[in-house]
Amino acid sequence: MNALLAAIEAHAADFGLVLARTMGVYAVAPIIGDQQVPTRIRVTAAALTAAVLTPVAEAHAQPIALTMPEYVRLLSHGVLCGLLLGYVASLFFAAVRFAGQLLDLQTGYNIAQIIDPSLGTRAAGLDKAHYLIGGLVFLGLDGHHWVLLGLGQSFQDVSWRSSLIGPGALSSVAALAGIVIRGGLRIAAPAVGALFLVDVILGLLARAMPQANMFIVGAPLRPLVGILTIGLAVSATVAVMVGVLGEIAPVLVELTSAP
Repeated sequence: MNALLAAIEAHAADFGLVLARTMGVYAVAPIIGDQQVPTRIRVTAAALTAAVLTPVAEAHAQPIALTMPEYVRLLSHGVLCGLLLGYVASLFFAAVRFAGQLLDLQTGYNIAQIIDPSLGTRAAGLDKAHYLIGGLVFLGLDGHHWVLLGLGQSFQDVSWRSSLIGPGALSSVAALAGIVIRGGLRIAAPAVGALFLVDVILGLLARAMPQANMFIVGAPLRPLVGILTIGLAVSATVAVMVGVLGEIAPVLVELTSAP
């Protein structure tokens, strides 16, 4: 019994540091970080993951003695690292939702919004549809494995206890903003292009027939064209989503690569 307590005490400090980083990831990571996932499930999953990763982390660092203020500082560092890793993983869904919100605005579906339980905010139909498709793509391409791989790799540095993701990593995260915007525009491009052609045609008809109210004609036409285009281009949309995830996932792993 004394040997068991001694073993627990020897590993408890590192387990707490690993758990802090893991909790940060699970708080904002895609799917598991959704608000509709109960907190106790996220905490349990984080604790189990931390228990598995603690031996890995201890194998890459020597035991050190820490005072309480130093330990609290390292805990805060771990949470910040985890939050950054989870945020990078969630940028794929930021691109997907950006495309969905753009299409909702273009087609007029943003008039009718529903509560999105995953984020606790209001979302229109195409926004939610793109989020669900993106979730299937994320799980189908093992995006959750990329998140766990990045998390595990972050402990393979000899200074993982005290190191915080540096300026080079932060610049990589900043560069991901461009990937999110470009990815969202590429995902929405087929439907946006079709709606632009509808606007051009309606504009020409309005010039040819000034007495006709093209606003009334275009009101039901734009949602119809948008839905048809999205349905016809769904395979291309999925391919673009795969490409966006392929750009973000390597950054997640490189972010935590030991030098």
